[in-house]
Amino acid sequence: MKKELTEKERSLLDYICSKYSLDFSGCKARKTKKGHLFVEDGSYVFRIEKKHLELILDSDYRTENVIVISADKSSACFKDYEEYIRKKEEDAARLRKERKAERKAEKQRQQQKREEWKERVRTEFPQNLDAVMTDMKAPFKPDGWSYKDMEFWEYYENEIQVTIAIQKDIRTMKGLKLAYISGSMTTSVNPLSREEVCKKVKYLMSSKKRSVCLVDEGHQFLQRQTYLFLKKLKDLSVCQEFLKVVDEADFFEYMDFLKHNHAKECQDRIQVSEVQIKRGDVLKYKVFGQEFLYSIKENSISMPNAVLSRLKKLAGFEKEYRTVIKSCLKIADKIGCPQYRVTENLDVRVRALVGKRYAEQVFSPEEFSPASLRRWYKEKAKEFEEEEEEQERQKVKRAKSLKSFGNLLASDIYDLVCLNDYITESAIVKNLRGMKQTFQATIKGVENSGKYGLLTNEEVERVYSQMKREKLISEKGIDGTYGEFYIVKPCPEGKLISEIHIEEKKEYAKFLDTDWVSYMKKVISAGKERKLTKKEDQEQMKLLEQKRVLSIYPDLVRQFLKGKPEHWKDFAFTMYSMETGIQKKYWKYVTGLFEEKKDDNK
Repeated sequence: MKKELTEKERSLLDYICSKYSLDFSGCKARKTKKGHLFVEDGSYVFRIEKKHLELILDSDYRTENVIVISADKSSACFKDYEEYIRKKEEDAARLRKERKAERKAEKQRQQQKREEWKERVRTEFPQNLDAVMTDMKAPFKPDGWSYKDMEFWEYYENEIQVTIAIQKDIRTMKGLKLAYISGSMTTSVNPLSREEVCKKVKYLMSSKKRSVCLVDEGHQFLQRQTYLFLKKLKDLSVCQEFLKVVDEADFFEYMDFLKHNHAKECQDRIQVSEVQIKRGDVLKYKVFGQEFLYSIKENSISMPNAVLSRLKKLAGFEKEYRTVIKSCLKIADKIGCPQYRVTENLDVRVRALVGKRYAEQVFSPEEFSPASLRRWYKEKAKEFEEEEEEQERQKVKRAKSLKSFGNLLASDIYDLVCLNDYITESAIVKNLRGMKQTFQATIKGVENSGKYGLLTNEEVERVYSQMKREKLISEKGIDGTYGEFYIVKPCPEGKLISEIHIEEKKEYAKFLDTDWVSYMKKVISAGKERKLTKKEDQEQMKLLEQKRVLSIYPDLVRQFLKGKPEHWKDFAFTMYSMETGIQKKYWKYVTGLFEEKKDDNK
């Protein structure tokens, strides 16, 4: 990129010409991208490097003798450049030393100031803390809150980092401690300011981010009270089969356990969790996933109306449809091992494996029966089968529209790309042709790696480009050491060329690579081939030009050619004598397929 010269730079060149008898007439002066000044007339004539140019322009070069011209008068430099650099480095080192000393002195001043403030805090803070706790009892009305702990973390200019913790006990009307609420926060506060410490503690008391912790006595108390409450709900018992179709199985299982076991065993099985304060005098908690409420003021256990109502409806549903549920569970193995769930609306949601897919259906209680389940399963199986057949037809239709379909090389390219996360087009070509890799990463090969040596680079690249146009593979740009390059990634649709196999009758002239392989295998398996017409024989001779097929399946082709007439062999030798270069090498390979394979052991 060329840059225009400034007026000062042009004046400098004029001065150099006049003083040192240089002639730049007919030459062009320019500045390079890096800032060097060049004078040239088609080739290099004169230059001044950027570092020297800047120093000369900053000096009064017309009165000071600072410009030095090289012996061949091809460049100019600043006279005392080395001395200038040395002095500049000395000044920079001196400046760094001064700044380091200043920082050290400032650090010592701050440390001394901090130590003085710490000493003052150690003396005055305990007195202020006592004053804060006294203040809390009067204006804040803490209602049972107590100061628990205050842990010092780090000192600042006029503040201290502390963790403040407070606690409040929750007791029954008779004074039994059930739990306690604790709250804590880490904050910066000026401990010498009584008002600020009071403000922080007050905020913590009103914060919602508090945890409720049951004590052992409280846990045992709630176990006992919950057991006594549930013992009264005798109508919430269900059969064992119903436990498989409801989300509340743990709760109903406990209700059955309650009927057949002693009080001590029943109490011990209750586990209280997720304890919260709902209101000032109500504890909310969960047992077997169901919500319970304990009123401290009334000393009573209850369940929210919505929760209790739902449980009663489920129990009523079970009693009404018990026979149907048992019958449907018995046929589970015959209809894809379905999962049954009773919904909130008391419908039954069924999820079953139909073939390889899952199907869902919601039945009303009136519709739910073994007969309706069998009918639904049969209809879904038929529906899924038709959908899969249609998807397969669409896949085949799409595959047949691809020019890469049936191409052995395209299939190997796709498999190679899937096997390697980090591979380029060049690496693909070299791997399949059996050439030495210059790519640094290790390339994992496929079964046919190295077998396409009879194909040219251009032939492999042509198939690669076709796959890219058909969006079977894609390229992703990567920034490398020597610039951007592209790695190859597989596209989902590329699976079509390896997953879909079509066998259909067609003319030899329209055979794909896979068609030739399939046809030869059938002929060899049958032991003979039907008699061909002259036209069919000429069309079938196109097999000898299928480089990809002959390269990958030499033994299969050799066995197939045993039954071919002599003029096939004559055709191969004629092509060998006519071709040159890599094509001659290929036809030599073809002529070798007409001969018996040499036994290495002999």
